Amino acid sequence: MLTENQKKTFQKVKAGKLNKKQTADFYYRMSKILKNELNGIEEMTRLLNELPDNYLDKIDLNKITPTAMELTEKLVTRLDPSPYASRDTEGKYHIFRHYRVNLAGSIPLLGDATASVDVCYEATTEEVKFFSRLIDHIAFLEETYRCNERPNEILSLQEMEKRIKFATHGRPYTPRVAGLTGFPVDHDAIMKGDKPLHEILPDLDKIDLRGAMQKKEEPK
Repeated sequence: MLTENQKKTFQKVKAGKLNKKQTADFYYRMSKILKNELNGIEEMTRLLNELPDNYLDKIDLNKITPTAMELTEKLVTRLDPSPYASRDTEGKYHIFRHYRVNLAGSIPLLGDATASVDVCYEATTEEVKFFSRLIDHIAFLEETYRCNERPNEILSLQEMEKRIKFATHGRPYTPRVAGLTGFPVDHDAIMKGDKPLHEILPDLDKIDLRGAMQKKEEPK
């Protein structure tokens, strides 16, 4: 995105080698570039949604995603979101902010006292939508980080193997059945109690997942 000359100019700005007008002109041109690039993020999301997996698999997302997360953090920090309250009797949302301020002699008789200041003002529709989306984003990250589970998604063995290969990048792995539902059970044998449960129920450790994954999926 940035040319080598533009990167060097940033270094000159930091070193104080440009005058105020040169610095202002440079920042203006760079802000236009930033605006255009940010407007392209929506198209990037669309490409990620539309491109087939076999094309996306060739892109090193492990290298790109940390930078994307840093971008998100900078954007959110810049917006400085604050929680909003539920609707009042007029159907309006309000934002509450809390500040700690060093008065530093600004108010007579208080000296350098530190004050806690609460501020409340009406939220715009954009602010309400953004904060709601931010909460959803946080919940998604927490769920992904905690267990990487999608409770409503059931994969075929072949689809699971495909995802494992993508995640491991060819590294060795060991699949193991951690739980089982929907399998046929001899309920009469369980009720009679003639045999211990481990002889009636399937032994999860003996289920050959790897062998099953290597079999070709039966055509439907």
